[in-house]
Amino acid sequence: MLRGASTRLVLEDVVAELADEAVGAAYRTRGTRTGSGVPSAAARRRRRDLVEAAKLAVNGRYESPPSLGELARSLGCSPFHLSRTFHRSVGVSLRRYAGRLRARLAAGRLAAGARDLTDLALDLGYAHHSHFANAFRQDADCLPRVFASCMAQTPP
Repeated sequence: MLRGASTRLVLEDVVAELADEAVGAAYRTRGTRTGSGVPSAAARRRRRDLVEAAKLAVNGRYESPPSLGELARSLGCSPFHLSRTFHRSVGVSLRRYAGRLRARLAAGRLAAGARDLTDLALDLGYAHHSHFANAFRQDADCLPRVFASCMAQTPP
């Protein structure tokens, strides 16, 4: 389990994704579509800038990412727009992006010799070692202790 703001990001991102699916389903069933469906170069640039700003904000606070609402307010858009734009541009949700970021950071620290998994878990914003281990396994397909032992056996 993640602490505080991380939990809010997960919940708000899930709600935004569900809302996006519901709105999309409602319009698809009616068969309505406005415009050409192809965004202008300026719109693509604004979306790319928004996504990059969101990535920077999450990367800067990986141990306690801002909530979706807080992040959207700081970037001057709605949580729904941010969630939808991020997912469509990056291919993963904000919560998944944050989880993958933590897994990459953990892998780097384990490769560099970190051995205390509880300290590593707490430093990365997880409430418990077991939640960190489960999240790491989801992204790396192995437990952190297995990854660390493989890294310790690999010559530099």
